[in-house]
Amino acid sequence: MSFHRMGILVVPLCVGKKSLSLRKGELARLEPRSIDQGWIASQWPGRSKRNVGVRLGRVSHGLIARDFDESGEYFAWAERFPDLASRLPTVRTRRGFHVYLIDSGGFTGSADLRAHGCDGEIKGDGTHVVAPGSTVAFSRSDEPIQPFTYRWTNEPDGDGFPEAPLVESGLVPSSFRSATQDTQETQDTKDTQDTKDTQDTQDTQDTQGSGGQAHFRSAIDYQSLIDRNRISGRGQRRNALKALCMSIIRHCGERPEGELRDQIFKAWWQANSEHCGTGEETSWLEFDQMLDELRGDGFLMVVHSILPNIEVPFWADHLRLRQIGREVARIVVACDSVSKCQPFHLSPRTIQKMIGCADHTTPYRNLRTLERKGIIEAIQRGEAKPGGKATTYRLLVNLDGSMRPHKQPASPNNPGPTRGGS
Repeated sequence: MSFHRMGILVVPLCVGKKSLSLRKGELARLEPRSIDQGWIASQWPGRSKRNVGVRLGRVSHGLIARDFDESGEYFAWAERFPDLASRLPTVRTRRGFHVYLIDSGGFTGSADLRAHGCDGEIKGDGTHVVAPGSTVAFSRSDEPIQPFTYRWTNEPDGDGFPEAPLVESGLVPSSFRSATQDTQETQDTKDTQDTKDTQDTQDTQDTQGSGGQAHFRSAIDYQSLIDRNRISGRGQRRNALKALCMSIIRHCGERPEGELRDQIFKAWWQANSEHCGTGEETSWLEFDQMLDELRGDGFLMVVHSILPNIEVPFWADHLRLRQIGREVARIVVACDSVSKCQPFHLSPRTIQKMIGCADHTTPYRNLRTLERKGIIEAIQRGEAKPGGKATTYRLLVNLDGSMRPHKQPASPNNPGPTRGGS
């Protein structure tokens, strides 16, 4: 129990769930210093499958957690604040990330950040989060779901959880202010923020104007990313590599391949080799693996970024698709755009998350409808299970309904586009 050793209050959760297995009266009496190894053993006896919760706020020395509900929001933050992203302990959740810190300004409360225009929340006093190593296999309504085990992506060091200024860290929007902070900003700070916001807006417009991707022609184009993601200290090699990979995926929505990938790594290695503490081959393998792990999230981030600009295609109206079907059509077109008219991976469950529908069945039926009508083609079927490999599709029809050159001849199984109802 590393949390317990650092003076953080841990609480037992129900098997496979996020909910507490303690009564409120028992919970109120708990303090980190009052919990000894005997109590730990009584709550998690040998072979116990109980999950572990981390109690946040003042009872745990002010520890709070930024709960990112969407991984895209986390990657965007990590790119803007690479030093903090490599320093703050982070846990991968089913949908996003938990970032732990102690606010140097003394804020220990909780806040729903949706009221400030972004996803997720700050969790503090009176709340808990699922600890890494715990597996959630049931929804809040006690329905079985695909099991997911929370895991560290950036573990705390032996000194415990670090302090950081909550507002200045970028983990909350500028409109958020804790009760311990003065809401009045100086004009100099405002001017600096205005300049930064203008630059961020321009960068976003430049990226979206190029179809959501910044296309890099050589390793030299990545030099600024390499410079911003150097190893900051002993034991930070993996964190620096991860930050570099996240920056690459965030900027171009895909992993570099072949000679370009080799050039990027060699440039990073030359700048950091004396601080690595390990061989070039080991770092190369980790770099390549991290690019693969982050690739899917990066692709969807770019799809999200251009989706507002994608109109419902001409053929969607002719197929008389209903609202969800029209959204599926827009997502298909966005994926095709991001992949530069090449095959792309897409699953009904991904669509479900993107448009927020109740289940994945309707997106699945709409994808099959597009297949039957000859709009898309499934090149390789995925695995029909939660967490399984997505199906590889390609779009066969242009936005105006004209056929693409790579369209295969019509056959009984692939009759071509139909302008009738679905």
